[in-house]
Amino acid sequence: MCKLFLFGTPAMECSGRSQPIRRRKARALLAYLAVTQQSHGREALASLLWPGYDRQSGLADLSRVLSSLRKILGADFFRTDRDSVALNGDADLWVDILQFGKQLEWCRKTTGEDCHQKLASAVELYQADFLSGFTLPDCPDFDEWQLLQTEALRRDLGWALERLVHTYEDRNDLTRAVAYAQHWVRVDPLHEPAQRRLIALYARNGQRAEAHRQYQVCQRLLADELGVEPQPETKQLYEEIRKGRSLPSSAQPRKPEQEIRFFFSSDGARIAYATLGQGPPLIMTATFLRHLEYDWQSPIWQHWLDALARDHTLIRYDERGCGLSDWDVSDISFEAWVRDLEGLVEHLGLERFRLLALSQAGAVAIAYAARHPEKVSHLILHGAYARGRFHRVENPRAAEEAQTLLSLTKLGWGRDNPAFRQVFSLQLMPDAAKEQLAWYDELMRVSMTPENAARAEAVMYDINVLDRLPEIITPTLVTHCRSDAAVPFTEARILASQIRGARFVPLASKNHLLLPGEPAWEHFVQEVYRFVATES
Repeated sequence: MCKLFLFGTPAMECSGRSQPIRRRKARALLAYLAVTQQSHGREALASLLWPGYDRQSGLADLSRVLSSLRKILGADFFRTDRDSVALNGDADLWVDILQFGKQLEWCRKTTGEDCHQKLASAVELYQADFLSGFTLPDCPDFDEWQLLQTEALRRDLGWALERLVHTYEDRNDLTRAVAYAQHWVRVDPLHEPAQRRLIALYARNGQRAEAHRQYQVCQRLLADELGVEPQPETKQLYEEIRKGRSLPSSAQPRKPEQEIRFFFSSDGARIAYATLGQGPPLIMTATFLRHLEYDWQSPIWQHWLDALARDHTLIRYDERGCGLSDWDVSDISFEAWVRDLEGLVEHLGLERFRLLALSQAGAVAIAYAARHPEKVSHLILHGAYARGRFHRVENPRAAEEAQTLLSLTKLGWGRDNPAFRQVFSLQLMPDAAKEQLAWYDELMRVSMTPENAARAEAVMYDINVLDRLPEIITPTLVTHCRSDAAVPFTEARILASQIRGARFVPLASKNHLLLPGEPAWEHFVQEVYRFVATES
């Protein structure tokens, strides 16, 4: 057996002996083939690893690298022909990050002692970030792929560590719970729930000095990195500890667990989805800038999840290229978004369900409901539109504004300075508090790459499903905030007037994303539950 280690600097071992692979491009090619687990065209590989070369030179260097790898590993490790290259699926090759993924995938589907052992084993495998210390400065596409893999693996590690923390806390094994919480905080020091869990565990374990110190570390990090104070729950926890009060096994009542799973869309893209609550199924159509795990902890989305899952089985999923779904996807298009929704419904075997869509997801829901009227019992559209900025002809500046926003995304999305991203968050939530805006800025940073954000935005601005509106026969509720700065109120009037029998409810707010506590939010929830109570 041969083992390929990709957590940290790439290394190879066969029959217990190290197999040095000295050429950097050879190590990069081996890692790429092992992780992607598919066949790649020779020209695509040459373009990825020799981008500055002409076609013939790149292909020649690829052949030389393959020849050197065959001499080290054996010819049976590769499956090649004139046009393509792949690893041989029958080769006896163990890859650490693939094993890591298998362990976590198994634990996403089950619980119990075996799961806890697999999670602990997976965490042990994660010795360092993916290809840590290894770069190819002359290969920007490879570097981008490496970054996407690294970020996805770090998110998976955080999920595993959170599960282990709760497991050992529930068993009252506080020493192990603290150790895993410390690891969780090291992986994501700006993730306040992780900080809060560690502070509480220190206190429960009698380490009150460490709890005080950790709170100060958390406070300083949030101030320095995000310019915000700790959340009210964190402050309240610290006050309880400072006053010497004993803490229960959790610093606050444990929320019902959402279950995160995956399915493969029609083109092979892996899409993450989550279920929560009990009752009739309600699908929340995927939107731009969402993340199943971050939404679960957020002051922007938590009230949505609580209200919608109160009497439903709430089903959410991350858009392709976003959140926990695959980021490295070739197809980000409106049709792909519709196919992903179709794939989710088919995967879950749903016969009939309620469909909720916000913003650009409204057009996806409209296209789905027009194609599958027998599936959707109730259609709820909030802040939605049938036509993107490029098609709003009565506003001659709409296309120009769209191009400006696309340029801002490409130039400023990934920068440390949040000023560029705040252009978007202030449009969506002009009445948001500083802490809410800071959280949304962090969500934008972690949920998508600048490249994927720009690709998705371009698709959003080119949406046009006006011709599908008369085809909708599903009972429909349209709600929209009168002073919405992100999507004009007129777009909601178009939806309500062209969908037969649609009920239109204007809301008194400036926020595109309704915030907890504002009267418009309570109005929205009342209208939704009144609407779904009607027979379809």
